[in-house]
Amino acid sequence: LKDLLGSTGGPLIRVYGTVFKDLKVWTRSAFESLFEKFFHDPDVRDCFDELLELEDEWNESLFHCDQRMATNPSAVTQAKVGSKGPVDVILVDGRTEK
Repeated sequence: LKDLLGSTGGPLIRVYGTVFKDLKVWTRSAFESLFEKFFHDPDVRDCFDELLELEDEWNESLFHCDQRMATNPSAVTQAKVGSKGPVDVILVDGRTEK
């Protein structure tokens, strides 16, 4: 999953949109329910566990980013496409991929 989604998880939202559309599920709970039907297969379970781990890592990164910005709000400036954020992640416009 990390190879597919990239090291920053940035493309994650677009991937979720595509997967939800392809699987014809419209909520997170429906997505999880679909996976759960196939948990008897260890590969499916491993894949889902990897997804959860990646989501946890992404959420933790966002949490730390929020903490850094909250400790010194005056140092926060308007982000520009291609600039680096407080966690040294290059920002990419999700629509244009620039």
